[in-house]
Amino acid sequence: MYTEADWLFYYFINTRLLYRLPMPKTREWFLITMRRFQERTTTTPVGNSDYTTVGRLVPITTVMMEVPGIKMEQL
Repeated sequence: MYTEADWLFYYFINTRLLYRLPMPKTREWFLITMRRFQERTTTTPVGNSDYTTVGRLVPITTVMMEVPGIKMEQL
């Protein structure tokens, strides 16, 4: 969510699908709808401590249906 990028790219290795999300529209949509999605955390070791990342489990099918302008490509 903290980006100035125009597009966000998600690539799913197993299915070889590339999703291109228009970042401003996706951010707007997510901020309005984020409470619908379950929160998850993960940690990354950094030196002698951990860095914690907090995110939401958002099905790509939901994003595809609700955010205009998303492009999907089979590679």
